[in-house]
Amino acid sequence: MTGKIMCVILYYCTMIKFSSKRWLLSLLFILSFVSVHARSYYFEKFSMVNGLPNNTINDIYEDSRGIVWLATNAGLYEFNGKEINFRDDLYKLQGEHVSSLCEDNDGNLLIATLSRGLFKYNGQKLYELKAANQYKGINILYGTKENYFSAISSKKIIEINKQSLVERLIKNEGFQYGRKTLDRIFLFKKSSVGSTIFDDNFNEVEEGKIQSITIGKKRGRFTLLNYSQVILKGKDFSYTCDVLDVYKSKEITFALLRYIEKGIEYRKIVSVSENGVTDFSKKYNLNSYFITSIYVRKGSRDVWIGTKNSGVLCAKKSNFSYFTSQYLTGTNKKIKTFVSDNTGKFFIAFSDEIVVFKDSKIITRIKNNQLCSLLNLCKDCDQKLIIADIRLDFKNRLWVATNKGFFVVESENIVFKEIAKAEKFVFSKDDEIIYFANGCLKFAFTNSKKNEKAPYYFSDSISIELSKILKNGTDIWVATKQQGIVKYSHGKFSTFNRHNSKIHNVVNDLLILPDNSIILGGNNGVIYQLEDHQNRLDLIDSISYKDGLKGTSVHGFQYLKEGYLWCGTNLGVHCFDFNFLRADDSKEPLFWNANEGFSNQEAIKSIIDKNNDIWVLTHNRLIKVDTELTKSNHLNCGLFLKQIDILGKKSNRFEQNPWTRVLKDPIVLNHKQRNLTFHFGIAFCPSPDNLQFRYQLEGFENNWSQWAKSKKAIFTNLKNGEYTLRFQGKELSTGNVFQVSYKIIIVKAWWQKLWFLLLIAFIFAVLICWISRQYAKRVREKENQRTRQFKKILNLKMQALQNQLDPHFIFNSLNSIQSYILEDNSDDALEYLNDFSMVLRKNIDNANKNFIALSDEINYLRNYLKLEQMRFSEHFTYEVISDPEMNLSKLKLPPMFIHPFVENAIRYGLSGVGEEGKLKVYFSEKKKGYLSCFLEDNGIGRDKAWQIQNASNIQDHSKSMEIIDGRINLLNQVVSDNEKFFYRVEDLFDENGEAIGTRVELGFPQII
Repeated sequence: MTGKIMCVILYYCTMIKFSSKRWLLSLLFILSFVSVHARSYYFEKFSMVNGLPNNTINDIYEDSRGIVWLATNAGLYEFNGKEINFRDDLYKLQGEHVSSLCEDNDGNLLIATLSRGLFKYNGQKLYELKAANQYKGINILYGTKENYFSAISSKKIIEINKQSLVERLIKNEGFQYGRKTLDRIFLFKKSSVGSTIFDDNFNEVEEGKIQSITIGKKRGRFTLLNYSQVILKGKDFSYTCDVLDVYKSKEITFALLRYIEKGIEYRKIVSVSENGVTDFSKKYNLNSYFITSIYVRKGSRDVWIGTKNSGVLCAKKSNFSYFTSQYLTGTNKKIKTFVSDNTGKFFIAFSDEIVVFKDSKIITRIKNNQLCSLLNLCKDCDQKLIIADIRLDFKNRLWVATNKGFFVVESENIVFKEIAKAEKFVFSKDDEIIYFANGCLKFAFTNSKKNEKAPYYFSDSISIELSKILKNGTDIWVATKQQGIVKYSHGKFSTFNRHNSKIHNVVNDLLILPDNSIILGGNNGVIYQLEDHQNRLDLIDSISYKDGLKGTSVHGFQYLKEGYLWCGTNLGVHCFDFNFLRADDSKEPLFWNANEGFSNQEAIKSIIDKNNDIWVLTHNRLIKVDTELTKSNHLNCGLFLKQIDILGKKSNRFEQNPWTRVLKDPIVLNHKQRNLTFHFGIAFCPSPDNLQFRYQLEGFENNWSQWAKSKKAIFTNLKNGEYTLRFQGKELSTGNVFQVSYKIIIVKAWWQKLWFLLLIAFIFAVLICWISRQYAKRVREKENQRTRQFKKILNLKMQALQNQLDPHFIFNSLNSIQSYILEDNSDDALEYLNDFSMVLRKNIDNANKNFIALSDEINYLRNYLKLEQMRFSEHFTYEVISDPEMNLSKLKLPPMFIHPFVENAIRYGLSGVGEEGKLKVYFSEKKKGYLSCFLEDNGIGRDKAWQIQNASNIQDHSKSMEIIDGRINLLNQVVSDNEKFFYRVEDLFDENGEAIGTRVELGFPQII
C-alpha cells in the first residue's frame, strides 16, 4: 500500500511540474516516515542541506570527552546534535575518505583514512604517522588496553605503540568491518557473513553456538553485546546476520545487523526490550537506507543513524503514538469521532464504517452494509447511509447516529432505532436524547417516537456548527463555533456569548471541571474559566500567553485528577498545573510541538482512557498522549560557554579547552572589560528548538532574568571583583532545568592594586612630613616676623610715648603746679601733681604691653583729660562713655592708640574755639569682638587748625600721625581675619558750611 501511495505522489508531483528537485526529495523523505503503524519515534535528518560536507557517514564515534565525531567521505567533523562543525586543525583531512577512528591511552584521536594512512590528533594539531602511512586502505581501527591496532584490506594487521610498529599477517581473507567488546575483537568479511574473533593478544578465538532472535517475541536471556552473529527470524524470513554494532539506551538495546542475500549486502536495525524484538528498520521504513553505523549517547533514548548516501538520521523517542486512517482502514478517509469503553476498547467512526481496536490492534469492523441490512432500502444503501456520531449509553452500548436514524450495537447484535436523524447527540437521561439536526436542538426518546418538548432553534441567518455537546449532572452544554454556548437545564435553554458573558462567540471546546466550573476556548488565544450562576456565567479566571499559552486556536481539553489541565492549540500540546495557576506564583506549562514529535495540531476531540492517557482525534489519525511524559527522565542537555563579546566584538584572548573548545573556568578580565556579552551553546538536547534560558550574575544582581529563547547573557558597567555567572536551560516538554556556572573575575587596574596604594600611601606620608616641616618653618618665620613687627610696634609706642611727653606739656604742667603753689592753692597743686604722676606712670606701664583692657584705656584717658582741663583752666569739658552692655575687661586694644587723636583735638581743635569747648569719647561694640571708638569735638576744624599749625611751624602733629599709620600697618599684618585696624577723620559743618568740629572713628578688631 505504501508503494502505491508513493507512486501517486510522484504522479501528482509530475503533473503540477515542481521546479525544485531538492524540495521533491525532501518531501519524499518526510513521507517515507509516515508509517501506517503506531509510531513511538520521530525522525530528523542532517545532510548536506544542513551543512554536512558529504552524505556518506562511515563512522559515528564519541571520545572520552563526550565529543561526537562524524567520519565521512569528505573529512572528519564534530557534531553536537544540532550543528556540524569543521575544525581548522583538521584541514589536512578535508576531502579525505575517513573510514574509522579511535582513542589511545593518552586521549589522542587516531584517524584512519583510505588513501593517506593513519593520523593522530591531540586536540590542537594533526600529525601524520609516517611509520604507518605505507599501509593504505585502512577501514577498521580499534584500540586495546596498551596500544591500538588496525585491520586493512591487504590482509594485514599492524600493531602500533609509541616505540614500534609490528606487522601481523592473518588469513588470506579481506576484512571490511570490525567490532570490539571488552575482551573480543570481531572482524567481518566484505562479501560473506561470518567473523574471525581475536582476543586482545591477537589469538584467534572460536565462536560458540549462534543464537537466534525472533521479531515480535521475547528475546530470551541472552545479550546481543556478547555475540558477533545471530539468526534473525521473522514471519516470512530467516537471516544469519553479523552484529556490527550494539548500543544500549535506557530501556532498549539497539543492534545494527548485516546480512547478505543473493550477493547483495543489507543492513537492518533491530531493537530489543522487555516487550520483545522489533524490526526497527521495517517499522520506520529504514530498509531503503544502507546504514553504516549507529550511535546512542549514554543516558539518552535517541538513536543516531549514519547512512551511506543520506547523511545522519536521528530517531527521537516520542511520547506521542499515531494511529493513522491508513493503518485503520487502508485509506486516507477522515475520522469523524471516536469513543472508548471501560475495557480499553476503542470505537472509531468513519462516514462509512466503525473500526473497533484494542491494544493497538484492530478487533473488528462495522461497515455500512451491515447497518443497511437492517433497513428496507435500495442496493445503494451503503453509499447513501452516512455515519455522523457515536456514543456509549449508560449500559455501555454503542449508539450510532446516521442520516437514516440510530443504530444500537451490543456485543454482536445491531438494532435499528428509527427515532431521529441526528448529526450530533448526547444522552440527557436514560431514555432521552438531545440531538442536533437541521440547525436546531431536538429531543428524542429511546423507546418511542413521540417528542413532547419544544426544540431550540438557532439563528436562521447563520450556519451553525457544533463543536461539542456534553452532559453534566442534569444539565446539557452545547458549544458552537458561531453563537457561543447553549445550556439546557430544567426544561429551559440559555445562550451565553460575548453579549452577556464576556466570552468569545467561537467556542472550539469546553470542559466541566470537578468543582463544576467551566473551561472553554476558541480562536482568540484565551482559555476561560467560568462559574455557572443559573442565568449567567461569571468569568473567574483566564489563561493566555502571559501564562505560557502558545497559539490562538484552543481545543482538546482534558483534566486529570492530579490537577493537570491538558489542551491543544494550533502550535502544540500544553499541560498546565492548575494548582499553580490558581496560586500567586504561577508556573509555566509543559509544552510539546513538532520538535517533540507532535506533528498534527488539528484536534477535533479528546478522551481519557482507562490508563489515564489522553487520546486526541485529528482529521485522519488518532494520537495517543502518554500523560506520564511529565515524569520522563530525559538526558540533560550539554550547556557550555562558547564565546565572549567585549564591547560588542568577539574576543579570542580567553583560554579554551583544546578538545571541547569550551572556555576555561575562571574567566579573567581586565578593568576595561566591563561591557560583556556571554554566548552559550548546547549539545545533544532532545528538543533544542523547545528550550528557554535565563541567567544570573551572583555578586551583581540577586534576581534571575526572565525565561527567553536567547542563549546570551548581557551585562554593562560591571565593577571590579569576583562574580559567579549561572546560566540555566529548561526543556518546555519536561520542565527539566539544567545549569552551568562560571567564575568571572574582573581584575583591578594597576593603580587600584595594593602595591600601588601602599606606594601612594608612602608618598603621601613623605609629602605630609615635608608639608609639615615647611608649614612649621613658615610658622616660625611668621612668628619671627611678628616678633619683629611687635618690636617695631614697641618702638613706635615708645616714639608715641616720647611724642606725648613733649616738653611743652611737661613744662606747662609744671608751670601749672607752680602757679597753684604761688597762689597758695596747695590742694589743687597736690591733686594736679597726683594726676600728672598717674599719667606718667600709665604711659610707662603701657609701653611694655601690646594690648590693654578697654577699662584701663578709659581710666588713662580720663586722667589725661582731667590734667588738660585743669591746665587750660577748664576751657573745655570732656565726656568718656562706653556702651553699658560691653565687658570692658575682656575687650582689648593697643595702648597709646587713642591718645594722639585726643591730644590733637585739644591742642588744635579746642584751643582756638571762642566758646567753651566740648570733647566726647564714645566706645561701642560694633559686632561681637570688634571695638569701635568715636571722638567728637566742637573745635575750629582741620582746615583752620592746619593753617594755625603751618603759621607756627609746629610739626609734632604730623609726626604723631605718621607713627599711628605705621602702627596700623604693622597690626593689620598680625590680624588673620578680614577685619582690620583703621581710623577715619571727618569734618563737621553747619548748614552754612562753617566748620563746627571734627569726628574721628577708630576700629579695633579683637586679637586673641
